[in-house]
Amino acid sequence: MKIRTMLFFGVLTILLAACSSDSVEVVDLNRVLDVMADTLDQTQAKMGSEFEGNSEDPVVRQEYMEQFNVLYAENLNAAKLMSTPVGTSVQSDGSISGFMDPNQNMTMDSGEKQIFIVEIDAERNRLIATDTQHGYHRDHGFSMAGLAAGMLIGHLLSRQRSAGISGSRFSNMQMSPKNYHSSAVQSAKTSARAKAGSGSFSQGK
Repeated sequence: MKIRTMLFFGVLTILLAACSSDSVEVVDLNRVLDVMADTLDQTQAKMGSEFEGNSEDPVVRQEYMEQFNVLYAENLNAAKLMSTPVGTSVQSDGSISGFMDPNQNMTMDSGEKQIFIVEIDAERNRLIATDTQHGYHRDHGFSMAGLAAGMLIGHLLSRQRSAGISGSRFSNMQMSPKNYHSSAVQSAKTSARAKAGSGSFSQGK
């Protein structure tokens, strides 16, 4: 009777794990980059005229960087990037970090995980997004047309150089295929099932 009970709960655990694995999410880097490119264009359209004549003021530069960061997060959430709200933050090395932000305070609190970063490869004129949970990479060309958008890119590149990051960091980075996302989700679900199954058997020993 005890063995049957253990087997029943073991099978139940596997079934529950399989059901929960259906909700496994993998961030779509194509959408991350499309939304960032659109946000740069939107920033130029909204702030370009206001920025004229103030481009050398560091306070103004910081203000516009903060406005861009907030707008980027808003646009990612409007595009329903993930089922849980995401936040973004500009890092000291010039990258932009995206993280799960269920309380929407734009701060990566304890227990909230980073899901992607976006970096600038200036030598190849592209943005590069990395899935920090699964290691995928995607790239997207960008334009520095317009003073406000150019300032934002320049600000990030300045931080990047100060952090000692050179173009060689990106030269051998392998990009995932454009249609990688559906197979990435399936791979994550398979991995989640395997881990759950392994855990259930170890509990039965």
